Amino acid sequence: MNKSTFFTVILILLSYYCSGAPTFSYSRNKITIDYQAAEELIRLTKLKKVSDEELSKFASIYGNKLLIQKVSTSTGGSEQIFLKTLKEMITTGRVNGPDPYQWGKVKMELPNTKKLIAQLKLRNGSLIEEIEDRIGSYTPAGLPAQELRACLLLGGNATGFVSGDDGTFCVALQYFGSDFEGLKTIMVHELYHAVQQAGQSLRKKVLTDKPPYGTKATYFLIYNLWSEGTAENLGDFSLISNPGTYSKKQIANQRKNEERLLVNFRLIDIMIYKMYTDTNARYASVYDIGFSPVYEEAGYSVGAEIARKLEHFSGKKVLVSMVDQDPLDFITHYIKLYHQNPTQVPYHFDKSTEDIVDKLSSWRNKI
Repeated sequence: MNKSTFFTVILILLSYYCSGAPTFSYSRNKITIDYQAAEELIRLTKLKKVSDEELSKFASIYGNKLLIQKVSTSTGGSEQIFLKTLKEMITTGRVNGPDPYQWGKVKMELPNTKKLIAQLKLRNGSLIEEIEDRIGSYTPAGLPAQELRACLLLGGNATGFVSGDDGTFCVALQYFGSDFEGLKTIMVHELYHAVQQAGQSLRKKVLTDKPPYGTKATYFLIYNLWSEGTAENLGDFSLISNPGTYSKKQIANQRKNEERLLVNFRLIDIMIYKMYTDTNARYASVYDIGFSPVYEEAGYSVGAEIARKLEHFSGKKVLVSMVDQDPLDFITHYIKLYHQNPTQVPYHFDKSTEDIVDKLSSWRNKI
């Protein structure tokens, strides 16, 4: 090879790698957007009368089945209530009494929802490609191809949720107005949970003894610190250059949590200590303190800070490797990191938390 040819090859390679050549084989993943439930509800709201048969058929749509399951477990909104309240909204324009499916808000936001769906369909290809790229850059190359589906819904009290282990994420459009970028960011966050679930399903576990309730529950607090923190880091609202109304609220909440990170770390300390040492503590109650909107999802901010620092010091590869490894690695790596870099990593866990994490290490790859 002469000198001229050599430099030509080098220039071609540099051009390729600088253009964003994929490091991970994320192109194997397939993401689809399911508009059926949202579009069918929009059609139904145009009617003045609706039969029970039409409503039952609507309730049987896959996304609505997941919605009913979610609302039933959180607020007691059974399928019967789903059908009754929806019929009231269609035929009278309002719901008489409790409205667990938020049909009033759905109706109020319909003009914005229609515009949002039109924008999604117009940019469907580029949207999916961008989501695949962002998720794929944090996905292990060895993870089998995933079939991921985003079900667009109208109704319910959750902005978004992952249901089961089939790679499906549901999002309630009535909360987004016309905020396209906000919806895209939520989709990245929630669809990454499906990738995490796929990775964790491949993890080899050897359980010899049954862990005590407190041990297992504490382990799952740390699991959520990892799963929500890394997804929050990936779906970062502060990266949106022109945020809409929904995104502005998320950014404001994110900034508030960043300002009180020291307190949020103390809150996680208390949660872990309570769950591990108090035999009367119950996981759901402790979980809600850090991972629900009641306390503005303080646990998300702690997990995101851990993810940022791990990525800053060790590169993206450290977060990628954790997808199919024991989630305890997330907190043990961070504890080691701040002991090595106490000034550059200013937020530390209490010694009691470090001791509990050390005790949990004997359960690594057993839970």
